[in-house]
Amino acid sequence: MSTVTSSAVVGSSPADPVRALQHALYRAAKADPGRRFHALRDKVYRRDVLWRAWVTVYRNGGAPGIDKITLADVKQYGVARMLEELATELREGLYRPLPTRRVLIPKRGTTERRPKPGAHSTPPGGGASLRRPAYLSSRAGRGA
Repeated sequence: MSTVTSSAVVGSSPADPVRALQHALYRAAKADPGRRFHALRDKVYRRDVLWRAWVTVYRNGGAPGIDKITLADVKQYGVARMLEELATELREGLYRPLPTRRVLIPKRGTTERRPKPGAHSTPPGGGASLRRPAYLSSRAGRGA
């Protein structure tokens, strides 16, 4: 009979620090559904969080953003170099996202046009990987 070790065992340290951060945020959101997370800025520019965001974008074959920079452009420039520069800009408060293009979509049955939903200016990738657990926990009790 073999013994299987798991990071879920109380007192053990998880091998993935980003996953541990996500789990801690998830637990905090579950414990207090009304809680607001105001101090995540320092987590977004952590090297491991930014690297995880890059890996996720790369695996998904990420499309160019508003700046028209492709994955090939980033690889040519240097992934580590780009992530380090991004971390520095975020840490020092110098990061300024480019303004998003406002897209108006027609509303069915009328001549009215409305803004396309979902155009947000957030730090690339890192923020999303942190928000996921809190978002999932807030939907957990609603059948989602």
